[in-house]
Amino acid sequence: MYTQQDKKAKFISLEGTDGSGKSSLRRYITSSFWDADVKALSTGPHSFLLPKHSEIIVDVREGRLHSKEQITESYALDKKEHQDRTIVPSIEKNQWIIADRSLVSDIVYHEVVFGIDPFVTYDMQRKLGVKMSDIIVFLDTPPDIAFQRINERQTDGFKFWETKETLKRLYDSYNQVLFSGRFPDVPEVKVIDNSGSEKETKRQVDQFIKELI
Repeated sequence: MYTQQDKKAKFISLEGTDGSGKSSLRRYITSSFWDADVKALSTGPHSFLLPKHSEIIVDVREGRLHSKEQITESYALDKKEHQDRTIVPSIEKNQWIIADRSLVSDIVYHEVVFGIDPFVTYDMQRKLGVKMSDIIVFLDTPPDIAFQRINERQTDGFKFWETKETLKRLYDSYNQVLFSGRFPDVPEVKVIDNSGSEKETKRQVDQFIKELI
Protein backbone atom coordinates (compact mmCIF):
# COMPACT_ATOMS: atom_id res chain seq x y z
CA MET A 1 0.00 0.00 0.00
CA TYR A 2 1.22 3.47 -0.84
CA THR A 3 2.04 5.60 2.18
CA GLN A 4 2.47 9.35 2.31
CA GLN A 5 6.22 8.99 2.78
CA ASP A 6 6.77 6.80 -0.30
CA LYS A 7 6.53 9.50 -2.96
CA LYS A 8 7.14 13.20 -3.16
CA ALA A 9 4.00 15.27 -3.51
CA LYS A 10 3.35 16.93 -6.88
CA PHE A 11 1.39 19.80 -8.35
CA ILE A 12 -1.44 18.54 -10.58
CA SER A 13 -3.47 20.99 -12.67
CA LEU A 14 -6.76 20.25 -14.39
CA GLU A 15 -7.03 21.96 -17.76
CA GLY A 16 -9.88 22.28 -20.21
CA THR A 17 -12.58 24.59 -21.46
CA ASP A 18 -15.57 25.75 -19.48
CA GLY A 19 -18.08 22.92 -19.36
CA SER A 20 -15.39 20.29 -18.76
CA GLY A 21 -16.34 19.69 -15.12
CA LYS A 22 -12.93 20.68 -13.74
CA SER A 23 -14.19 21.92 -10.38
CA SER A 24 -16.21 18.77 -9.70
CA LEU A 25 -13.34 16.50 -10.71
CA ARG A 26 -10.87 18.56 -8.65
CA ARG A 27 -12.99 17.85 -5.56
CA TYR A 28 -13.37 14.19 -6.56
CA ILE A 29 -9.62 13.68 -7.04
CA THR A 30 -8.78 15.45 -3.78
CA SER A 31 -11.28 13.31 -1.89
CA SER A 32 -9.87 10.17 -3.52
CA PHE A 33 -6.36 11.10 -2.39
CA TRP A 34 -7.50 11.55 1.21
CA ASP A 35 -9.42 8.24 1.02
CA ALA A 36 -6.07 6.64 0.09
CA ASP A 37 -4.42 8.32 3.09
CA VAL A 38 -2.53 10.77 0.87
CA LYS A 39 -2.59 14.42 1.84
CA ALA A 40 -3.89 16.75 -0.87
CA LEU A 41 -5.05 20.34 -1.13
CA SER A 42 -7.71 21.44 -3.60
CA THR A 43 -7.26 24.97 -4.92
CA GLY A 44 -8.53 27.33 -7.58
CA PRO A 45 -6.43 29.25 -10.11
CA HIS A 46 -6.02 32.53 -8.21
CA SER A 47 -4.62 33.80 -4.92
CA PHE A 48 -6.66 37.04 -4.82
CA LEU A 49 -4.11 38.31 -2.28
CA LEU A 50 -3.04 41.41 -4.23
CA PRO A 51 -6.00 43.85 -4.11
CA LYS A 52 -5.15 45.97 -7.15
CA HIS A 53 -4.51 42.97 -9.38
CA SER A 54 -7.41 40.98 -7.94
CA GLU A 55 -9.72 43.83 -8.96
CA ILE A 56 -8.43 43.70 -12.54
CA ILE A 57 -8.88 39.91 -12.69
CA VAL A 58 -12.48 40.20 -11.48
CA ASP A 59 -13.14 43.08 -13.88
CA VAL A 60 -12.01 41.25 -17.00
CA ARG A 61 -13.88 38.09 -16.03
CA GLU A 62 -17.03 40.20 -15.86
CA GLY A 63 -16.40 41.93 -19.17
CA ARG A 64 -14.91 45.19 -17.88
CA LEU A 65 -11.81 45.24 -20.02
CA HIS A 66 -8.39 46.61 -19.15
CA SER A 67 -5.34 46.93 -21.38
CA LYS A 68 -3.54 43.80 -22.50
CA GLU A 69 -0.51 44.90 -20.48
CA GLN A 70 -2.58 45.25 -17.30
CA ILE A 71 -4.23 41.86 -17.81
CA THR A 72 -0.91 40.14 -18.44
CA GLU A 73 0.75 41.75 -15.43
CA SER A 74 -2.11 41.17 -13.00
CA TYR A 75 -2.58 37.50 -13.85
CA ALA A 76 1.18 36.88 -13.72
CA LEU A 77 1.67 38.57 -10.34
CA ASP A 78 -1.35 36.77 -8.92
CA LYS A 79 -0.06 33.41 -10.20
CA LYS A 80 3.33 34.06 -8.57
CA GLU A 81 1.65 34.95 -5.28
CA HIS A 82 -0.49 31.82 -5.46
CA GLN A 83 2.59 29.72 -6.16
CA ASP A 84 4.61 31.23 -3.32
CA ARG A 85 1.85 31.36 -0.70
CA THR A 86 -0.12 28.18 -1.43
CA ILE A 87 1.43 25.75 -3.90
CA VAL A 88 5.08 25.68 -2.81
CA PRO A 89 4.35 25.53 0.96
CA SER A 90 1.92 22.66 0.37
CA ILE A 91 4.43 20.67 -1.70
CA GLU A 92 7.13 21.32 0.91
CA LYS A 93 4.83 19.71 3.48
CA ASN A 94 4.49 16.71 1.12
CA GLN A 95 0.88 17.61 0.42
CA TRP A 96 -0.24 17.22 -3.19
CA ILE A 97 -1.85 20.17 -4.97
CA ILE A 98 -4.93 19.54 -7.10
CA ALA A 99 -5.57 22.80 -8.94
CA ASP A 100 -8.32 24.07 -11.20
CA ARG A 101 -6.23 25.59 -14.05
CA SER A 102 -2.65 26.86 -14.14
CA LEU A 103 -0.29 28.81 -16.41
CA VAL A 104 -1.57 26.81 -19.40
CA SER A 105 -5.11 28.17 -19.03
CA ASP A 106 -3.81 31.73 -18.82
CA ILE A 107 -1.94 31.23 -22.11
CA VAL A 108 -5.05 29.78 -23.77
CA TYR A 109 -7.73 32.13 -22.45
CA HIS A 110 -5.65 35.29 -22.82
CA GLU A 111 -5.03 34.49 -26.47
CA VAL A 112 -8.60 33.58 -27.37
CA VAL A 113 -10.59 35.94 -25.14
CA PHE A 114 -8.31 38.99 -24.89
CA GLY A 115 -6.18 38.70 -28.04
CA ILE A 116 -2.89 38.48 -26.13
CA ASP A 117 -0.03 36.69 -27.88
CA PRO A 118 0.51 33.35 -26.10
CA PHE A 119 4.23 33.96 -25.73
CA VAL A 120 3.61 37.32 -24.05
CA THR A 121 1.64 35.55 -21.31
CA TYR A 122 4.14 32.70 -21.13
CA ASP A 123 7.24 34.90 -21.07
CA MET A 124 5.87 37.26 -18.40
CA GLN A 125 4.95 34.45 -16.03
CA ARG A 126 8.17 32.53 -16.61
CA LYS A 127 10.19 35.74 -16.06
CA LEU A 128 8.53 36.08 -12.65
CA GLY A 129 9.33 32.45 -11.85
CA VAL A 130 5.86 30.97 -12.32
CA LYS A 131 6.27 27.28 -13.09
CA MET A 132 4.23 24.77 -15.00
CA SER A 133 2.50 22.14 -12.89
CA ASP A 134 4.23 18.76 -12.52
CA ILE A 135 1.34 16.90 -14.17
CA ILE A 136 -1.46 18.23 -16.37
CA VAL A 137 -4.80 16.45 -16.58
CA PHE A 138 -6.47 17.58 -19.80
CA LEU A 139 -10.21 17.04 -19.75
CA ASP A 140 -10.72 16.51 -23.47
CA THR A 141 -14.27 17.78 -23.96
CA PRO A 142 -15.55 18.40 -27.50
CA PRO A 143 -16.84 21.99 -27.74
CA ASP A 144 -20.42 21.03 -28.61
CA ILE A 145 -20.61 18.81 -25.53
CA ALA A 146 -19.02 21.50 -23.35
CA PHE A 147 -21.60 24.02 -24.58
CA GLN A 148 -24.45 21.61 -23.87
CA ARG A 149 -23.19 21.04 -20.32
CA ILE A 150 -22.85 24.78 -19.73
CA ASN A 151 -26.47 25.21 -20.82
CA GLU A 152 -27.61 22.47 -18.47
CA ARG A 153 -25.84 23.89 -15.42
CA GLN A 154 -26.56 27.60 -15.93
CA THR A 155 -28.74 29.37 -13.40
CA ASP A 156 -27.45 32.95 -13.49
CA GLY A 157 -26.38 33.62 -17.07
CA PHE A 158 -23.36 32.85 -19.22
CA LYS A 159 -19.84 34.18 -19.06
CA PHE A 160 -19.27 36.30 -22.15
CA TRP A 161 -16.83 33.77 -23.63
CA GLU A 162 -19.15 30.78 -23.23
CA THR A 163 -20.28 30.63 -26.86
CA LYS A 164 -19.95 27.71 -29.27
CA GLU A 165 -17.42 29.51 -31.43
CA THR A 166 -15.26 30.67 -28.52
CA LEU A 167 -15.32 27.23 -26.90
CA LYS A 168 -14.08 25.75 -30.18
CA ARG A 169 -11.25 28.28 -30.36
CA LEU A 170 -10.33 27.59 -26.73
CA TYR A 171 -10.34 23.84 -27.38
CA ASP A 172 -8.09 24.25 -30.42
CA SER A 173 -5.74 26.51 -28.46
CA TYR A 174 -5.43 23.97 -25.65
CA ASN A 175 -4.40 21.34 -28.16
CA GLN A 176 -1.82 23.70 -29.66
CA VAL A 177 -0.32 24.63 -26.30
CA LEU A 178 -0.26 21.11 -24.88
CA PHE A 179 0.71 19.01 -27.89
CA SER A 180 2.43 21.13 -30.57
CA GLY A 181 5.80 21.34 -28.83
CA ARG A 182 5.77 25.15 -28.99
CA PHE A 183 6.15 25.33 -25.21
CA PRO A 184 9.06 23.05 -24.33
CA ASP A 185 8.46 22.84 -20.58
CA VAL A 186 4.90 21.49 -20.81
CA PRO A 187 5.02 18.52 -18.42
CA GLU A 188 3.44 15.08 -18.64
CA VAL A 189 -0.14 15.38 -19.92
CA LYS A 190 -2.78 12.84 -18.94
CA VAL A 191 -5.66 13.04 -21.40
CA ILE A 192 -9.11 12.12 -20.09
CA ASP A 193 -11.72 11.46 -22.76
CA ASN A 194 -14.55 13.54 -21.35
CA SER A 195 -17.03 13.05 -24.18
CA GLY A 196 -19.07 10.32 -22.50
CA SER A 197 -20.88 9.81 -19.24
CA GLU A 198 -19.75 11.09 -15.87
CA LYS A 199 -19.30 7.48 -14.81
CA GLU A 200 -16.89 6.81 -17.68
CA THR A 201 -14.91 9.97 -16.97
CA LYS A 202 -14.55 9.00 -13.31
CA ARG A 203 -13.46 5.49 -14.33
CA GLN A 204 -10.55 7.01 -16.27
CA VAL A 205 -9.75 9.36 -13.40
CA ASP A 206 -9.78 6.45 -10.93
CA GLN A 207 -7.30 4.57 -13.12
CA PHE A 208 -5.07 7.64 -13.31
CA ILE A 209 -5.09 8.00 -9.52
CA LYS A 210 -4.36 4.30 -9.08
CA GLU A 211 -1.31 4.56 -11.35
CA LEU A 212 -0.16 7.74 -9.65
CA ILE A 213 -0.38 6.82 -5.97
